[in-house]
Amino acid sequence: MKQASPKVFFIRDGVQCGPVVDSRVQRMIRDGELASDCFVWKEGMADWQPANSVLPRLATKDQKDGLRALGLSVRRGLTVEDAESELAAVTSADPEKAALWNDWSARRQKKNQVIAFCASRNPPLPISTFFLEEVLEHSQIANPDSFFTTTPEEFVALLNETHPIHTWRDDLATEPQLRLLRSNDVAIHDGMTKGEAHDLIDALLNGPTEGQKRRLLYYGIDSIGVSKEQATELIDDYIAAHPDAEYGYQLWKAQYMRTHPPAGMNSDQWGEALDWMNDQSETMTVSLPDPIPGDERASPKQIVYIRSLVQHIDENKLQSLTKAQAISLIEQIRFQRKVFTKKKAEEYVATHQREPKLAGILIVIIVAIAVTLALAILSSQS
Repeated sequence: MKQASPKVFFIRDGVQCGPVVDSRVQRMIRDGELASDCFVWKEGMADWQPANSVLPRLATKDQKDGLRALGLSVRRGLTVEDAESELAAVTSADPEKAALWNDWSARRQKKNQVIAFCASRNPPLPISTFFLEEVLEHSQIANPDSFFTTTPEEFVALLNETHPIHTWRDDLATEPQLRLLRSNDVAIHDGMTKGEAHDLIDALLNGPTEGQKRRLLYYGIDSIGVSKEQATELIDDYIAAHPDAEYGYQLWKAQYMRTHPPAGMNSDQWGEALDWMNDQSETMTVSLPDPIPGDERASPKQIVYIRSLVQHIDENKLQSLTKAQAISLIEQIRFQRKVFTKKKAEEYVATHQREPKLAGILIVIIVAIAVTLALAILSSQS
C-alpha cells in the first residue's frame, strides 16, 4: 500500500492551521498566501521550524511557463532550484534556446508589469491576459527597440486605442471565433457577440481538460471556475492524501466512459464501438520485464489492475513484477491503450459512416441493372 504524503501544520496570522499535505503549504507559499518563513510542524520534527528550512520551494508559474516555451517538460513537484538548473543547462548549451529564453523573459516581464499597473491604478485592460501575450509578442517583433522602453502606462494607453473597451465586445463574433467554439462543441446562439465568444474561448484555453474534469468529478470536487493549473494542483493534493484511490478511479472511469460517448456519437454507437474495440484488443501486445530478485513485489491491486487492462499476459511474469516495474508497465499500457482506442474508434466511425453510403450506391446500381434488363427483355419481345 502506498504511503500518504506527510501532513503539515502551519501558523498563519498567529493561528495554527492544518493538517494539510505538504504540497499544499508549498503552493500557498509560492502563491503568496503564506510567508516563506512561516512556522510549520509535521510528525518527526522536534519543534516548529520556518517553512523555508523544511520544505523545498516550488517552481514559480513563470519558471514553468518558461520551460514549456523552450519545449521542455514540467514534472510535478518541480522546485525553484531544479527549474533554475534546467533553464541554465539548456540555455548555456543551445544559443537558439538562449535567444528564445531572453525574448520570452522580456515579454513575461512586460506582461507582469502591465498587469500589476492595471491592478494598482485600475485602468481597465481591454483584452484578456492570454491574448495580451500575443499582442506583446507582435509588439516585440515589430518594434524591438521601443518594446523595452515603453512604460506599462504607455502600453495600456496604446491598447485602449487599438482595442476600444466598450465597442469591440458588442460587435458580432468573428468567424474564426465561431469556428473555434464549434470545434470544441460549444453551443452558439444567434447574435453571439465578440465579448461572449471571447469569454468562452478564454475559458476553453485556460480551463481544465476533460480528463481533469473527470477526475475531479470522481473525487467529488467542483470543477466550475477552476483553471487548468488549479485542477492539476487539486488532483495532486487528492492523490497525495489518498494514494490508493487510483485503482478505484480507473474502474469508475471505465464505466463512466461507456456511458458518456464522445461528440458525434450516440450511446448505442459508442457502446458498439467499445464492444468492437474490446473484441480487437488482443492485437495489443505488452512485453513484461524480467523479475528483479530482492525488490519489493507489486501489490495485489497493481496485479489485478494490470490483468484488467490486458487480455493475454504471462501470468508467471506478472506475479513476479516489482512495484517499480508495475508502475512503469501501467503507464505503458495506459499510453498504448489510449493510442489503440483512438485509432480503433476512428476506424469504427469511418467504417460505419461509409457502410450506409456503400449500401445506398449498391441498391442504386442493382435497380439500374434490373431496369436495364427489363427494358431489354421488353424490347426483344416487341
